[in-house]
This record gives sequence, C-alpha cells and structure tokens, in this order.
Amino acid sequence: LIRDLMGDPLMRVTSPSYLLDNTYDAPGLGGVVHHMDLYRLPVPTDVSFLGVPGLYADSLSLIEWPDRLGELHPAEWLDLHLAIAPGGERVLSLTPRGGRYEGVVRGLEGEAPPEWGAERTR
Repeated sequence: LIRDLMGDPLMRVTSPSYLLDNTYDAPGLGGVVHHMDLYRLPVPTDVSFLGVPGLYADSLSLIEWPDRLGELHPAEWLDLHLAIAPGGERVLSLTPRGGRYEGVVRGLEGEAPPEWGAERTR
C-alpha cells in the first residue's frame, strides 16, 4: 500500500513494529503518510507521544492494531482488512466508519483491476 501511495513499486518499505511509526514524505498526497504498528503497546494506551490525535488533521495515517488508540481514535476512518483466501489469493475488505469514507468506498466500487478476480468485498 505504501509503495502504491508513493508511486514507487521498488521503494524499500519496512515494518514500523519497533519504531511504532514510519513516516513518508508525500507531497503528491498533500503532506506526510504515517504507517503505525501499535501491536507492542498495551490495550488501551496513551499514544499522544506519537502526535495522535493531532496528526490526523494534516496527514494520512495507516494504523495497524488501531484498538490500541483507545479514546484517541479518529472520529471517522476506513477499516482495511486483508485476508488470505484458501487458494492463496488476497482479499481486501473496506469498511467505512463515517460518511466521508462511505463516499470513498462508493467511489472505489468497480475500480479494482481485473487481475484481482471477480470476488470483491466491501
């Protein structure tokens, strides 16, 4: 996802598991992309040291294990769930949480490349 957002299929992307937050300058997206992995944090925890919730206003935030955000969850968000189907295919499900993202999902419907196969979920 990061490679696609940055427009660089060869970009080196590492897991933020130990750093908690990897950032990528994304002028084409209007600022910065934050990729957070909160797995190692207790549930719930104070993540304000990462700049949350202030960074929601001026960046794109991709957050793994968002349940660790506790009360600092954004008012609206888009859940992305990636699963591996029995045949090994990847299945992406998008679940909007708020009106803004319902429009995003509606705009994406039918936009998946043909190589993704016929099964598309929302």
